[in-house]
Amino acid sequence: MTQPPQWIQDLTYDATEEIHAFDVLAPVGCHYHQIDSQWEVTIFASRTEVVGGPKDGTQTSSNFSLNLNGVYKLLDDVTEFRWQALPVDEADDLGPHVSLVGTRDGHPVWLRILAQAPVNFEPGRFISAYDGNWDEAWT
Repeated sequence: MTQPPQWIQDLTYDATEEIHAFDVLAPVGCHYHQIDSQWEVTIFASRTEVVGGPKDGTQTSSNFSLNLNGVYKLLDDVTEFRWQALPVDEADDLGPHVSLVGTRDGHPVWLRILAQAPVNFEPGRFISAYDGNWDEAWT
């Protein structure tokens, strides 16, 4: 994938600052694409996979809270600010998330911050069941 525009990198960094982990946050992912004039930017903490031991292969999600006031301030001219509590249907790979529509640096954007990483993304971290050390797969 090509490098995202600088304003998307800045938005992702700023959004990550509003995520407050209850433990050590797994690496954060950002999926983006443009449809007509609007950019869709989706941000999520990756999953962590256990390596070895009786829970080998088990994947967990990062436990965090999201500063909604801070997230709201990430965009200008916010026209929508929503929370989706559950997946819409079985095909909904985004699941629970906060959604905002507005502009950032003059770019129309639909920002979504997910409660969990979509299942089609590989884990961003692996943790050893034997020594507790982890390896960040995403950089």
